[in-house]
Amino acid sequence: MEDRPPLPPEVDAAFASLDRLAQAGLVKVGPMQYADKGPPGRVAPVMHVEEPIKDAKARVREAPGFRAHRPPRCSAPAVDTDA
Repeated sequence: MEDRPPLPPEVDAAFASLDRLAQAGLVKVGPMQYADKGPPGRVAPVMHVEEPIKDAKARVREAPGFRAHRPPRCSAPAVDTDA
């Protein structure tokens, strides 16, 4: 495996795989948010918020690090379900 950020076709393939897993009920994809709706930048309870794959993919592809070919921070975590 090369030590470089993924290329757009690789990101597309990864999201296609995540989409199949999500449709099977095996994972949920979406951002982490503060559970108490407070301001960012502090230690507080967080929760995973599920969203459509297309929205998560768009957020990752629009991240400044992605456009600059730098590894982005985790923009769309996948969370294991109880399935």
